Amino acid sequence: MDDEETVRNSELFIFKLAGIPAAAYSSAEEFLAKDDLTVPGCIILDLRMLEMSGLQLQRCLQEKGSDLPIIFLTGHGTVDAAVMALKNGAVDFLQKPAKPEKLLEVVKVHLQQNKELRLSKALIQEKINKFERLTDREKEVLREVATGKLNK
Repeated sequence: MDDEETVRNSELFIFKLAGIPAAAYSSAEEFLAKDDLTVPGCIILDLRMLEMSGLQLQRCLQEKGSDLPIIFLTGHGTVDAAVMALKNGAVDFLQKPAKPEKLLEVVKVHLQQNKELRLSKALIQEKINKFERLTDREKEVLREVATGKLNK
């Protein structure tokens, strides 16, 4: 997400060439209105954007419980901004102009991690759902078996 159209188009082109589905937004508000946070992915944010800054959007996404990794890509980075972004959970902080291969490498790593995290969460939820369908007696037996006792 970047307020500069040429930067957005350049990033989209890089991801398209790499076969990575991507969407670009000119503002945090547009992103919040149009993007689907339930789809695995990662977010590339600029620090300075119209109305809502990248750091403000990062906080907003945390409040919404988003698990999407955030990569800051900015030409206005300071050590303080980088530290704040990383302390607030950003996975990387890159300076513009970033080399396309570096940006792709970072995005691919965090995109894969987000897919694996969501798969893991889904498997855990599936097990919880199965456990919840057990009768009280089956749950009691399962707890005892889990501690090493026989199921007799």
